[in-house]
Amino acid sequence: MPPPPAASSAPPSKDLPTFILAHPSFPKSRLVSLYSDFRPQLSTNPDGFHANTAAWTAALSDAAAAGLLSPTEALTLTAGPALEASLAAEGCGRPLAIGAALGTALSTRALIPLSTFLTQTTPIHHTSLLTTLSGTLWRLLIGGSTAPPPNPPPGQYVIPRNVELTSQHLLTHLHHLLENSTNPVLTSLWTHDDFHAEFLNPLLPTHPKFSPTDLAIILKYLSRDVNAITLSPTTIKFHLPTTSTTTTQPQAITETDTLLANLKHSISTLTLSLHNLAETSSSLHALILATLPKSKASALHHLRSQKLVEKQIAHRTSSLEQLTALLTSLTQAQDNVTTLRLLESGGKALAELTAQTGGVENVEAVLERVREAGEGVEEVSRAINRLGEEKMEEVVDEEEVERELAEMEEAERAGERQRENKRAEERARRDAEELARSLECLEVVDFVGDNERERERERVHAS
Repeated sequence: MPPPPAASSAPPSKDLPTFILAHPSFPKSRLVSLYSDFRPQLSTNPDGFHANTAAWTAALSDAAAAGLLSPTEALTLTAGPALEASLAAEGCGRPLAIGAALGTALSTRALIPLSTFLTQTTPIHHTSLLTTLSGTLWRLLIGGSTAPPPNPPPGQYVIPRNVELTSQHLLTHLHHLLENSTNPVLTSLWTHDDFHAEFLNPLLPTHPKFSPTDLAIILKYLSRDVNAITLSPTTIKFHLPTTSTTTTQPQAITETDTLLANLKHSISTLTLSLHNLAETSSSLHALILATLPKSKASALHHLRSQKLVEKQIAHRTSSLEQLTALLTSLTQAQDNVTTLRLLESGGKALAELTAQTGGVENVEAVLERVREAGEGVEEVSRAINRLGEEKMEEVVDEEEVERELAEMEEAERAGERQRENKRAEERARRDAEELARSLECLEVVDFVGDNERERERERVHAS
């Protein structure tokens, strides 16, 4: 394990007091209490003491994430007189109990010494609940004492909450890269330089590259606490997700992994170099055109330079093509190995399953037993059916059944005769009504005819 990085020498920002006073944990009604010496409250008002220490912990954690404790580091704070002086605010003065607040955060693991964080081999479990313990529980934890914790010694302290947030951002970014990658295995391998260039500090406002300290912290956390990566002095290997668990079991970084990561880095470096050389060549071409009318010697000098740049472009393009071809071959070979391993595992699984069947003879014996059992079930069913028929014959009197059926048929015939009589009566009624209407029409016709004949005789007589 390399020694911990040196402590940051950058002083806190002048905007720190303004940020603290505007923090949600610092309402105006509590400013006097928060900036006072509230250490005696541990015995007189334990809840108030822990509320104040929790407010300072939250505000300083957010200030670190905002780049106000250090412009390049978001995962640590540096305890000491400089921090206390930088927190002095107009109308409030210096925070008189900031040492007790930091000491409490240290005791509850809301802060962890940098050297401890980097050298500890077991995961560091941090929960924000520990920073808001009641006074009673606090006294139980420290053996009943009501004395405030001592001021932490000057130095850098890791802020676990910020580390967890940074880890979540980085893993989300990696997940996005994997989703859009045609080769997830290659995407999961990084040199330290490539990682440093790709994954920027997500908490700081300008998202700069990780400082050496923050980089060491986040790599340690990802490998030890969340089991997301495996580290070697040159290579970082992310554990690819699986369908059954969040991540695969930790795998050692192989020589092939290191070679793939280095090839990936070399190809990236050559690609960037070719881009820069192409821009240089374009600039030299423009200089040639600009100086040719004025000075042929200058134009000739720029042309020689351009030719040298073009030779470098040709050489590096050839190198890039060779490395790309090698990388493609390696990834194909790795895919073949993976496929072969899957086939081998599948073959073993099939052999085990086949062995569990006991072979063809056992299968035939099982099928024979199933057939015999089925025949036995059918025989039992037929016997039960015969027994049921016999019981039915004993219970039911056939003559009584036939007599009851004859009575039902006679009742049905009588009902049908009654319904037929009603239908006949209805037809007769309708026929009578129809006849009456026809007779009325005939009488009207006869009456009209008599009248016409009488008028005709009168006309004849008159003439």
